[in-house]
Amino acid sequence: MKNKRNLKNKNLKTKKSEMKKLKTEKLNLTLIFLLIFFVILFLFLFISNLLILDKKQIFTNVIVSNYSGFDLNSTALKFGFVERGQGAQRSVIIKNDFNERAKIIIKIKGNISDFLIVSENNFFLEENQSKEIDFSILLPENLILGEYNGVISILLKKF
Repeated sequence: MKNKRNLKNKNLKTKKSEMKKLKTEKLNLTLIFLLIFFVILFLFLFISNLLILDKKQIFTNVIVSNYSGFDLNSTALKFGFVERGQGAQRSVIIKNDFNERAKIIIKIKGNISDFLIVSENNFFLEENQSKEIDFSILLPENLILGEYNGVISILLKKF
């Protein structure tokens, strides 16, 4: 009887030990996969930053009012005073001064982004090539009067 109990206890201990090993192995595999994932993510982000040739940021704004007025500021892309239901347009010349082909990516952030339309985005410029890009603003009739701001980021990336 005692031998049978001892044998059962040994079997139970062995099974518990095996289950612990399996859990440890699963945990180790999970940690290894997470580590590999984060290394790949880090490398992707690092390499994609190396591909950026240039980055320009342009402040932009529009003042929604009951009358229209110009703002010909050359340091920012300002649309001035624009009435609800109306629009305005400004242009920017983008030039690739690098000795290689570049992909141009334009991003708009801020509360002006819902109304600002870019004539062309995600395009290529050959070396020393320029392109005029239009930025148009079209305001809805029901827009609240006030100032709307944002930042336009223009990225030139290696391609």
